[in-house]
Amino acid sequence: MCARKVGFVRHDKAPRRAKAVAPIAATVFGAMMALFAVIAMPTFLPPREPLATVHAQDKQPDGDAPDDLNRPVAPAPKPSDTTWDVVRDGASFVWKRWYGKVVVGLIILSVILRVYFALRSRAENVAARGGGGVMGDFFAQKQLEKLLQAAKFEDAAEHVLLMGASGKGPSGDPQREIEAAELFLKARRFGRAAEIFVKKNRLKRAAEAYERAQSFDLAAELYEKAQDYERAEHMYLQAKNKPAVARMWSAAGNHAKAAAYFTEIARPKEAGEHLEKLGKKLEAIDRYVEALSLLTTGASRDKALRAGERDIGIEAESKELFNKICALFNDAKDWERYAAFLMKQERPDAAAEVFRKAGNLPRAAELLREARHWDAAGRLLKEMGKEKEAITLFAQARQERNELDKAAELFLEAGEFRIAAENYEKLGKTAAAAEIYEKHRDPQRAADLYAKISDYKKAAILYEQTKQWNAAVFCYEQLDQFPKVAECWEKAGNFFLAGVTWFTQRETHKAIAALRRVPKETEDRREAARLLGILLHEAAKDAEALPFFEEGFGRKIEKEDVEAFYYYAQTLERIAKEVPKAISAYETIQKLRPNYRDTPKRLEALKAGKPLPKTSIYADGQDDPGSLFHTSRFSLRGTASSG
Repeated sequence: MCARKVGFVRHDKAPRRAKAVAPIAATVFGAMMALFAVIAMPTFLPPREPLATVHAQDKQPDGDAPDDLNRPVAPAPKPSDTTWDVVRDGASFVWKRWYGKVVVGLIILSVILRVYFALRSRAENVAARGGGGVMGDFFAQKQLEKLLQAAKFEDAAEHVLLMGASGKGPSGDPQREIEAAELFLKARRFGRAAEIFVKKNRLKRAAEAYERAQSFDLAAELYEKAQDYERAEHMYLQAKNKPAVARMWSAAGNHAKAAAYFTEIARPKEAGEHLEKLGKKLEAIDRYVEALSLLTTGASRDKALRAGERDIGIEAESKELFNKICALFNDAKDWERYAAFLMKQERPDAAAEVFRKAGNLPRAAELLREARHWDAAGRLLKEMGKEKEAITLFAQARQERNELDKAAELFLEAGEFRIAAENYEKLGKTAAAAEIYEKHRDPQRAADLYAKISDYKKAAILYEQTKQWNAAVFCYEQLDQFPKVAECWEKAGNFFLAGVTWFTQRETHKAIAALRRVPKETEDRREAARLLGILLHEAAKDAEALPFFEEGFGRKIEKEDVEAFYYYAQTLERIAKEVPKAISAYETIQKLRPNYRDTPKRLEALKAGKPLPKTSIYADGQDDPGSLFHTSRFSLRGTASSG
């Protein structure tokens, strides 16, 4: 990282860093230009005499002879001249010329410029290495100021680390790392800054850097080490690490907050311990009870255990919690909750003993009864002189142990007749159970049991008492008491079935009366209307029968309508003006069912004007198994049974 940054500074920022030496360089450059002017000025300044006079005189510098074109020529070397003499004379000749002075000035200028750029490059190198020496430190500081002014804080931080490498920083930070870390913060390099702060043991500052980097878990740990617990809590919550918050407050001795967080993360035992330290015994009990429940109902900690194996660790921990809860209840003297806890742990005798200590036997018995510990509750009630209630509880205990015969006897002794009857039912003693129900004013249940053992007479009477008409119909049918069946149908409001029943019993007038009451909007109305027409014809009320026949038939006569249509045709025979219709009706019957009963004879006799006497559906039905007389009876039985 450092090597990369150094390279970056040396190459990309060299022109700008060179400006740090600009004032000195300008001074040097000015001096060089002044020197050049002094040397070259005699060449360019105008001569003292007018120019024409000068040229006219044709003066030449001393020792220089002109050539044919009047140009100065260097003196010829003498045989006695050494090499040095020749060089000196040549140099003197050149120096006396204007261009000689220019060349010398240019040489001096190039030397000065080379020195200037060498100094500038050295300054850049020294600044890039963080300084060194007086000039190096000066240029490095200037470079730092430039970076800060340009808001290049990351580069400035790296530069500060280079400057501090020599250990010349302040006493508390000789390598200037803290200064660099602050600059890294400004550059939003929070992680790098935090690492340096941690190294320098500036924990809170490091935590703030990690917080800004959203590394909440690292920030929380550092805040915790710095004992800034509130901010550490906030960071742990940001990281969604409530267990760490609970642990932190526990270690810090803040029992209230530790208890709250341990409760929230479902670690009730630890929560209870802190509540106990706060003196909140009842709340601690609640948490310990919850922890005990988790231990006793949860899965074993050792997943490798086979079925039936014991986890000794869990058993020991459960026993410890149980004893702790009992001790706290004793201290708190909350007997009711203590007893309830013991009941839940299936320790009814211990619960009763708790209330014995508190002198509250009725409450002890009540709790035992609520927990279905019948024998223990019964003993307490008997001790209190409540004999009947005690017997009931003893009976309940026998019942749960499936000792039903003994339970029934005890329930009878205690006056709990319904429960006694239920036990006799379970034992298969249905008659005894039915008698108990009947005797103790539960006729419907008694009737059901009588029907179950085929005592239909008793069942029917009891069903009538309770207005269970359909059930009564069933029983009377089993007894072949169809008049009672019809009466029950009428009481049930089913007038169609009542009419059909009276019809099968040849009670024509009663059947007519019942069928007249069949509502028009019911689905039985059409069949009821046809049967009503037949019965009115049977009762010699032909004119009254016709409207019901017409109501009972659709637009098209089907085969199943033939019997009713046959009596409709006979009704038409009895009315003089309806004879043509009667003939047409008989012809329709012939088409649907040729030679049906005496239809051919009736048709022939009617056409001859000598109609035959009417027949009775009762007589006709005796020999016709498909007659309404028979089918109605069978359908009636089926309806009653299903009802």
